[in-house]
Order: sequence, then C-alpha cells, then structure tokens
Amino acid sequence: MRARPAHNLKVIGSNPIPATNFPERARLQKTQAGRCVSGVGTDKDSVQELSPIVPAVFAPLSRNLSRTEARRMAGSLCSAADALREVARIRDPPDDDAPVEVTTADAVNLFLQAKRVAGCRHRYLVQLRSSLQGMLRSIGSRPLAGVSASLLEAWLASGGWSARTRSGLLTDARGLFSWCVRRGWMEASPAAAVDRPRSEEKPAALHTPEQASAVLAAAWGADKDVCRLLAVCYFAGLRWGEASKLCEADIAGGWVRVPAAKSKTRSRRVVEVCPALEHWLAGGGKLPVVNLVRRWRAVRDLAAVPWPPNVTRHSWCSYHLAAYGNAGKTALEAGHAESVLFRHYRENVTREAAVAFFALRHP
Repeated sequence: MRARPAHNLKVIGSNPIPATNFPERARLQKTQAGRCVSGVGTDKDSVQELSPIVPAVFAPLSRNLSRTEARRMAGSLCSAADALREVARIRDPPDDDAPVEVTTADAVNLFLQAKRVAGCRHRYLVQLRSSLQGMLRSIGSRPLAGVSASLLEAWLASGGWSARTRSGLLTDARGLFSWCVRRGWMEASPAAAVDRPRSEEKPAALHTPEQASAVLAAAWGADKDVCRLLAVCYFAGLRWGEASKLCEADIAGGWVRVPAAKSKTRSRRVVEVCPALEHWLAGGGKLPVVNLVRRWRAVRDLAAVPWPPNVTRHSWCSYHLAAYGNAGKTALEAGHAESVLFRHYRENVTREAAVAFFALRHP
C-alpha cells in the first residue's frame, strides 16, 4: 500500500506554482499540454508558429490514441515548447539589471512554498493560506510597492471580526511582508505601521467537574478508546492534536511522554500520571484512536455538553494550578511560560472544585 502524503494541500509544493485558487493564477492552473499550446511562458513568435501545427498533427491522431499514448503525445508537445522557450531565451536574453516587479499574489505563492519547505505543519499552512487569501481578495493583486498600511487597515476592518481574530490576521500579514523585505522586494513592511487591535483578556473556557464527569461517563459507556483519549486530555493537559497522535508506548513508567514530533511547540515534554489518570487508563482502551473524528463526535453528541476550543486543556491547567498551588510544576508540564499561566488560568477555579475534578472516577 502506498504511503499517504504528509499533507493534503495539493497545490503547495506539488507544482511550479504552489498557490491556491487565486483568480490571477487561474490561467496558469491548466494541464501541462494546455500550458504549452496556449503559450504561457513561451516566446510569442514561437507560439504563433507552433499553434497551427498542434491541431493539424494531434487532432487526427487523437481519434485512434489510447489515453496513455495521448498523454505521451502531450508530453512531447511540452518538450517541444520547452525547446522553443530555450531558443527564445538564447535569441533574446533577459536583462539581468532590469527590476523585477513582484505582485502580492506572487509573493503569497512563494511565501507559502517557503513555509512548506521550512517544515511548517499542514494545519498552520491551511490557516496561513486562508488568511492571506482573504487579504488578496480585499486588496487585490498589485505590485508590492502599491500596498499601504491604509489598505491593510481597510481589509482588517471589512470583515467584522473580533479584535483577537484581527490580531491573528495582522500577524500573518506581518510575516508575509517582513519576508518580502528580507528578499529585497520591499523597502519596509506596510503591516508594521498598522496598530495591533487590543482585546480584553477573557477567562479560559473550561468544564465544571459535573460536565467533565458527563463527558467521561458517555465515553466510558460508548467507546473505551475515546474515553482513554479524553482521560489523557483531561488529566494530563495535552492538546487534542497532541493526544490524538500518542501511542501506548508514549504512556509508561508513570509518565505521559510527548515527543517533539507530536508536540505543537516541537518541544519534548513529560507529564506525570496523576492518580485520576492512572485510574481511567486502567479501565482499558487503546491509543491511537482509529476513525477518531467520527467516534469522537458520537461521544460528544451523547454527552450533550458544550465544547469550547481547547476546553480539556484549559480545564487541566486551571484545576492543576488550583490543586497543587505550584505554578512552576503546572507550567513545566503544560509547556507554558509562567507568565502565560498566570495571565489565563490563575484564580479561574476554587481549590474545592479542583479536588472534585481530580476525584472523578469511572463506575
């Protein structure tokens, strides 16, 4: 069986134009044969000479060609077009001193490819592509020199987004234009002149001991594998994406080990198996969970408990800090800086609630 690709971004890194479906790139998203015949990237005179020949040669033959033979014929046409391009380049070499005008669409395409080559993860690439695609829809494809701070401010104000969302979008735009500055395509980043939106810090959303009990009870009765995964998230504080990658070998000797390859921050860390987690792990199940999304949704619907983003991790951080009163220990096992811990999780819950949370047991 062939190994599945590491990501499913079909366009990133899979062809010379690793863009998304940007309108200004639509003419370039054709088949290889179509590109050659239509003359994208070829000398104009050479294309005019080739265009009448292609239908005359290919059309009569195509009626009797198999699909493989037709593809081989298309490949030959591509090779001919490549040869014509090389002839055109030798005949009229480009002026190396002429300035290169890079558009915003070109910059986004190359930036995404550079991030992929640098090893950024698929989930981040998807989010980055979505952000920059939205920016392009707002400001349009234009020379980089024509991008101003006012254009970016209008884009950020146009979506009706929260301050936190606008701050994230601005971070992505700053990354793009700083990268363009380092490439020498811009003198300064226009995004650097845009003020970052301010938002009030809100308490982390978490589950009460009663809600956590309902979720675990539903999983215990319906799916032991999902229950095992939830126990690791609730009582070891792992992010959902980290826990879903764990295997049984990562839980041994009284520790939950999160290898760097499975960690969001790419930093290895270990979390002590507390008595509550030890109890739930003894109940059975196996990691990783096959067909996780479908099985998890079934458990969530059965529990009928609200599920804010990262709720299990937020619950663990809040209850662990309240139960142990040791910010250094909680921050170390969570992989947080203590400043982050104090800003988001201090005084979220009482110690009594923390004791009740870590006292949860299956029937």
